[in-house]
Order: sequence, then C-alpha cells, then structure tokens
Amino acid sequence: MPAVARVKRQAATLATVAAAILLARIVDLYWSSPPEFHPGGLSISWLDVSAAVALSLWLGCFVRQFRGRAILPFTIRSSMKRSVRSSIALPEP
Repeated sequence: MPAVARVKRQAATLATVAAAILLARIVDLYWSSPPEFHPGGLSISWLDVSAAVALSLWLGCFVRQFRGRAILPFTIRSSMKRSVRSSIALPEP
C-alpha cells in the first residue's frame, strides 16, 4: 500500500497512471467491438482518428479550466476538515 500512497502524492505520476488506464480502456473497447463490424480484420477509419482527436481536445480544455481551482466548494471543504478533526479528536487551530 505505501507505493499507492506515493503515487497519489505525486501529480505527474498520478496523471501518467490515469492516462495509461484511459488508454487501456480505449484499446479494450476497440478490441471488443471490431470483430462485430469488421470480421475480415483490423480497420481504422477517419472517424476513429477524429473521435480520438476530439476527445483529446475536450479533455485538454476541461483540465485547463480546472487548473488552479478547487474541486470542492470552500464550505464543503471546511466542513469536511471539521468532521475529520472531530473524528480523530484533534484540537482546533
């Protein structure tokens, strides 16, 4: 478990792992569907390429929008901190 905790603390490593998982999922989906549509073998059309490019652009814009912003609103974050402090009996700062 310590290796997982180390990966979670390093943003670059976490992003690499997330990208690898996403890529593996895309390959898995593509691997599952072509035998139904292309019984003769592997076939990549321009729609496959354009969908990948569009998804990459959308994901890039989405991540860029969140750069430097909190994912949770301040009120939820502060109430979560209070509940964590009370559950482990830490004094208020």
